[in-house]
Amino acid sequence: MASVVLKVAVSNLSRCSHLSFLRACSTTAALRQGVPGSLWKLGRLNHIAIAVPDIEKATSLYRDVLGATVSDKVPLPEHGVYTVFVELGNTKLELLYPLGEKSPISGFLQKNKAGGMHHICIETTSRLQY
Repeated sequence: MASVVLKVAVSNLSRCSHLSFLRACSTTAALRQGVPGSLWKLGRLNHIAIAVPDIEKATSLYRDVLGATVSDKVPLPEHGVYTVFVELGNTKLELLYPLGEKSPISGFLQKNKAGGMHHICIETTSRLQY
C-alpha cells in the first residue's frame, strides 16, 4: 500500500503552555470519531517544515556552516512557496519561503518575523483524506 502523508500544523507552539496546547490544539478525538483505530498507523517522520524570512541565508547556514546536503530552491506556485530540502539522514527539513503576494507563508512570517516551524509531515498508510 502506498504511503499517504499527514501534515500537522504546529504554528505558535512556543506561545502555548504544554497543558493548554494539548487541550486547545489537539484534534485526535475529533479526527478519530467513527474511524477504526487500525486505519491510524503512523509511519516515520517525513519532514519538518520551517518558514524562513531569507531562504538564501537559511540554505547557506545548513549547507556551508553545518555541512548538510541541500536541494536547489524549487518554486511551487500552486502552493505559493519556494522550497529547499535539507537532508538529515533519517528525515528532512523543508525550508519554506513565500512565492507571490497570496502565499500562506507570508502571513505566517508577518506573525513570526524570525520564521519558525510551520508543520510536520508524518507518513501513514491511511488512505483517508482530511
